[in-house]
Amino acid sequence: MESRYLSRVEKEFDELQKFIEEANLNLTVTRANGYENGYIAWKVIHESPIDDNKNPDESTEMQSIKSTIIVEFTDEYPFKPPVLFCSDSTQHSFLGEGNRISFNRLRDTKTEWLVWTPIILILAGVHDLFISYLSTNPQLFGCASPQVLAKKPDFDMKIPQTAIEKFLDFRTVHETSTGMNSVEQRRIIKLYDDEWDLAQIDNQLGELKARRIKVLKAIKTGLGSEAGLRRSGRRRKNQNEGD
Repeated sequence: MESRYLSRVEKEFDELQKFIEEANLNLTVTRANGYENGYIAWKVIHESPIDDNKNPDESTEMQSIKSTIIVEFTDEYPFKPPVLFCSDSTQHSFLGEGNRISFNRLRDTKTEWLVWTPIILILAGVHDLFISYLSTNPQLFGCASPQVLAKKPDFDMKIPQTAIEKFLDFRTVHETSTGMNSVEQRRIIKLYDDEWDLAQIDNQLGELKARRIKVLKAIKTGLGSEAGLRRSGRRRKNQNEGD
């Protein structure tokens, strides 16, 4: 990885620490060993609260489910998306195969992975996703219910809107003259989602068109067979009458 991109990863690490603190996320991030293997890795510990009856004086510790997420940056980052997966021993129903974090924004294509995509946006999505599915009361922590985040095939899952709002609120506070402001970022995120939705609609229309052609062909074949049977029946009837 070139030094300028390595510098970007380090800046994102520092920004993530600030984001976790200010957005009050249940995340702990440390650098993991990976340099010797040709990539940079972060280790993310996520806690999903499962006890909503914490004492008002906070004298008792809230129970939670802990999960470990690994973020790997290859030499091709930021031109290729990082790889995120949960290293828990059990396969989570809301994740991709091998517990892969399969947001559509992490799909390795030119139209879906955008070089400017901030890692804090991705990890905000991871945070809210785990709480939505593992916490007993996700709304209490500003996350959507799992019914809103229906399981989708690999890399067809959107980052939760609650996470996008957390990210934009943070960026609004820390806007700089050198980067995109929160209004521009919101517009681009909305445009991206609209384009992705349009692509999904086009795919569905294509599948329906192919299905229609197949059904129409079956109907025509069936009608042709039926017409042939009718002609054959009339011939037999005429022959019988002639006899």
